[in-house]
Amino acid sequence: MSDPRLLDKLYRINNLYKIITKDDTLQTFHLNRAQLHYHQNKTKRNIVLKSRRLGFTTYSIIDELDDSLFN
Repeated sequence: MSDPRLLDKLYRINNLYKIITKDDTLQTFHLNRAQLHYHQNKTKRNIVLKSRRLGFTTYSIIDELDDSLFN
């Protein structure tokens, strides 16, 4: 039987995906405050200013990967 936590996208994003940080260490991806706010309030059209400084490139890639794997 599968884990019921895997039905929650926010849980999957914060616990399943690993990233390589700036200092070349492998770390579990966790949403920062700006990413969490975006995730909870996103609509069909969104504009994020200074997205690279806030980690939105990594977030968007993980979000799309999660959609591809679980939908």
